[in-house]
Amino acid sequence: MNWIAVHDNVTGGKLRGLRKKLSCSEAEALGIVTLLWLWARRNADADGMIPNTDLEDVEDIFTSTLPANLSPENVVSALHEDGWIETEDGALYIHDWSEWQRYSYSHEVQKVKDRERQRKFREKKRAETPKTDCHGDSNGDSNGDTPPKPPKPPKGKSNNEQKKRYAEFVSMTLSEYERLVSDFGEPFTDKCIEVLDNYKGSSGRKYKSDYRAILNWVVDRVKEQHSELVRRETTLISGNPFRQAR
Repeated sequence: MNWIAVHDNVTGGKLRGLRKKLSCSEAEALGIVTLLWLWARRNADADGMIPNTDLEDVEDIFTSTLPANLSPENVVSALHEDGWIETEDGALYIHDWSEWQRYSYSHEVQKVKDRERQRKFREKKRAETPKTDCHGDSNGDSNGDTPPKPPKPPKGKSNNEQKKRYAEFVSMTLSEYERLVSDFGEPFTDKCIEVLDNYKGSSGRKYKSDYRAILNWVVDRVKEQHSELVRRETTLISGNPFRQAR
């Protein structure tokens, strides 16, 4: 599970500027920045670049999470004007992302190194263990013949994977759908598809990626409106920082 770091010095002059521009409390301003960073942790690379994304896509993060006195358009405009989000050569970046989240990414790098070390250790142990069958012949069958190796399956072309229609207005690749099911469960995923399908059908809105739209805002809306579908392990991934405690 990915996580983000929120340093104490984030509550400085830059956050005060955002608070004053939006006429909101410091807690609300901090919640807005935190929600942006949680989304960026799933969508941005280690340098903070968010590929295939524009400011309108960022507005979707805040569709169902803001107080009544704030609008997604004004929030994203303020984040952009105050430098929390930057535009460079037509691409969006999270300002100083590699600095704010270097501990988070270094943790991920360490996890990869640990897995690689464990893999090499297991390979070494397997190499040291003699292979024998019930006839005492470690290299073949009872007649000393080496069994033929099974043919390798053909390699898939994941980069050219075609999108499949899961509802009248919702399409995504099979691997994207399976990733949602793995993260949230099939009932939750199907409800997300239903919510996005109804929204696109009634509003005429189109997205470059329905999968990204689901991650951006539909997941949070389904969690809020259909909590009975939320699996226990998904409740810690993200949430609404403005939701009142019950």
